Amino acid sequence: VYEIARHIQHNKWDVAGVDILHLIEHKEESDLREISRVLNMASKPSQGNCGILATVHLNENRSGQSAKRPRPALGDIRGSGSLKNDSDFTMFVYRDQDVNGVPIPDGTGNIYIAKGRNSQLGGLDVVFQSRTMRFLEAI
Repeated sequence: VYEIARHIQHNKWDVAGVDILHLIEHKEESDLREISRVLNMASKPSQGNCGILATVHLNENRSGQSAKRPRPALGDIRGSGSLKNDSDFTMFVYRDQDVNGVPIPDGTGNIYIAKGRNSQLGGLDVVFQSRTMRFLEAI
């Protein structure tokens, strides 16, 4: 994570993507707190002034007996609470699933902001186009 932060500062990126944050080497939750802290600092104007988009793994403990997964919430982010606390925005993409929990090809879904610092929360109904790998606003 320190290399990522140095790279952001050195190259003066406007936006950087981390896919998947949980793949950055860590052993325990305290390591995730440090990863979150370092990336948060790299995003600040005094450091890297960079928007950081990061994907994370979700807990699967809410799935219960059904294969179909519920719409994710902030509490579903795996690991340290600092991942959601340090972020300015947390957005989820949810696609409708069949009874086996498999996303429906070219199906509907929702993209929504679950946390927005100084912002409104809300979402947008979308349709996934598998041919182009795009989400389009549902009409």
